[in-house]
Amino acid sequence: MRNPNSTVQVKVERLTLELAPRFERLYICFNATVQGFKAGCRPIICLDCCFLNGYYGGQLLAVVGQDGNQHFYVIALAVVDHENNEVWKRFVSELLEDIGDYRDSGWNFMSDRQKGLALALHELCPDAPHRNYVLQIWRNFAENFKNHNMTRQLWKYTRSSTMAVFEKNMRVMRVKNETAYNWLKSSKDDPLQATNTNADCFLLSYIQTTSKEATCTNFNSSNNF
Repeated sequence: MRNPNSTVQVKVERLTLELAPRFERLYICFNATVQGFKAGCRPIICLDCCFLNGYYGGQLLAVVGQDGNQHFYVIALAVVDHENNEVWKRFVSELLEDIGDYRDSGWNFMSDRQKGLALALHELCPDAPHRNYVLQIWRNFAENFKNHNMTRQLWKYTRSSTMAVFEKNMRVMRVKNETAYNWLKSSKDDPLQATNTNADCFLLSYIQTTSKEATCTNFNSSNNF
């Protein structure tokens, strides 16, 4: 075996012996990829999914990290027929079996508004930081405030690397538009809130890492999540 200790799981459904097996799900995580992630990438795990528009359909679940050159690094992937809490819970469970417990390695999770993902992470990794991609909040913000200057200020707000900078950008937002300021402050401090806009959801200094200062500096130069 050229890549020992890798995980490849294929699940099929077969109602009777007379019928051919029906594909249900696929999970792949190569050990070499896991070792490379642990050795050379930041402790940040991004989860996302997309539709497969081919003949058979389904959805692709993916886990990626980011290395020191700001390049994305694929860790694991899965093919499923749909997404929900149970699907994401199984996927995250398999991932943690391959990369190790989040408490031992200080994993930080980032995701979009995937169906059931926030709840799955909350159940499996209750103490792990979980942040949301800014893009989804930017879309919601842009629907309410169709002003280029306001959306530019939103990105400054989300790229804040210290509490002082965060509060400064919030003051600027308040001067520009009191309604937009209140919109950003209205989200509850709830880990399952998909549009959580509290400071700890965005401040890079809240990300757990063994080299916090270096991580914040690098992310300020290219914060694309």
